[in-house]
Amino acid sequence: MGTGSAAMITDEVRGCMAEAGEAARVATWSRMHALLTDLDDTELTDLLRTAHEVGTGIGGRTLHLVVDGTTVFVKAVSLTAEETRPENLRSTANHFGLPTYCQYNVGSPGINAWRELEALERTTRWVLGGEASGFPLLYHWRLLPGDPPPPEPEHTDLDEAVAYWHGAPGVARRLAAIRASTTVLLLFLEYQPHRLDTWLHDQLNTGRAAAAEAIEMIDDTLLAPVVWMNDQGLFHFDAHLANLLTDGRQVLVTDFGLATTRDFVLDDGEKRFVDQHRLHDPAYTVTKFVNFLVTELMDITDIRARDAYIEEHASGRSPGGLLPAAEAIVHRYAPVAEIINAVYWQLFTERRDIEFPTSDLKRASDRCALLTAARGTPGRGR
Repeated sequence: MGTGSAAMITDEVRGCMAEAGEAARVATWSRMHALLTDLDDTELTDLLRTAHEVGTGIGGRTLHLVVDGTTVFVKAVSLTAEETRPENLRSTANHFGLPTYCQYNVGSPGINAWRELEALERTTRWVLGGEASGFPLLYHWRLLPGDPPPPEPEHTDLDEAVAYWHGAPGVARRLAAIRASTTVLLLFLEYQPHRLDTWLHDQLNTGRAAAAEAIEMIDDTLLAPVVWMNDQGLFHFDAHLANLLTDGRQVLVTDFGLATTRDFVLDDGEKRFVDQHRLHDPAYTVTKFVNFLVTELMDITDIRARDAYIEEHASGRSPGGLLPAAEAIVHRYAPVAEIINAVYWQLFTERRDIEFPTSDLKRASDRCALLTAARGTPGRGR
């Protein structure tokens, strides 16, 4: 009886802490939104000179900026001349005619920078409206002059990049247009203290108790925001652990550079692609979680050996060697991870224009109740 009461109080306290945390997030959004909106372009440019660059890639540069004592995460995305034409401002169309398989995170040149803004505005409305909490807030956005980042190694040679994408001419046009870009779309986002992969690595190496607690927290909150956004029609296609954040109490989904939805301006092929990949995001995300646990806890760095270990679990056997909390997760999601690992092995090593195993993934997802727990979470992301 005493234990039950203590657990009930703990849950109540946790709920109150979560509500207080969300209220603080909304209050900070109001303050940051007002401060950044009030700055003119010159003032904002001067402020950006104080920022610290933390990363660069095909998606753009990322920076940390302190605004009135608050750290803000800034993403600077290069806009092509096509995307900055007056008639194309905020258009979500596939202007370069890129093939649908450029949606996969296998060296994609990205499809349209405006799509990321549209996705972030949507997720921010969910958080501000109290519908979900697992997304960083967008404080402000602005267009300013700016140079593109250096090309990624796989995009340095345009001919090789086009060959990798099976001769799609739009790939060369988009990559060349990004290189010639003179405008950046600046996204000012809520800063979260930890990237999920680095945070989990630290917890797994702190001790068994910390590792078990971290695994449990992720298991409880990982899929809720992913399934929530999918149920609202938004699909991410890049929700691996390096594109997930945590404050230590929940998982948040970020980096919407490959996001799509039927609400965007899509051609018929893109619409079919979305329909065929409705289970991609949760399956991909839990696969990345499973892969990470196996790699870290079993010290299996060879991809094929890792996949073979997971396939053992998928077949119903338990090779052992994992912490109990990790063992349960790997065993539960192994049927899905086996399929997604095979898909991405094929994408990286063979072809990008694959036939996605929609039916097989549906059966595996049903087998491990992939969506059930996430949809049962109170607040569907809170």
